[in-house]
Amino acid sequence: MRAEDIGLENFESLIARNPGMSDADYLNRICEIVSNKFGGYSVFRVQGRFKVGDLITRNDAGLCLANDQPYLIDETTAAVRFIVPCSTGQRSFQDEVDLVSDALKESGFCGYEGP
Repeated sequence: MRAEDIGLENFESLIARNPGMSDADYLNRICEIVSNKFGGYSVFRVQGRFKVGDLITRNDAGLCLANDQPYLIDETTAAVRFIVPCSTGQRSFQDEVDLVSDALKESGFCGYEGP
């Protein structure tokens, strides 16, 4: 398991470990907390161009190219987005216009008074 590879002691500053807790119990605690915090993840490919040094003029960039010196590097990398469930601000959807108007009036949304 990756948490064991990282080392359980490295988690102790982030997740409290009860005195006398076994490694197996602590690992279960870590997994439970992470499981409750993250709903999943997505990985996607990103392509970009990055400059090697300071910003230079187009003329100097052309000189770099002419002298086989890198100024811009094309790179493909992976980016990861973690999905974190949020339960605050949840509202049920109502597809009836009158019901939506009523809900806005009741909430005082931006001073909405209705049609």
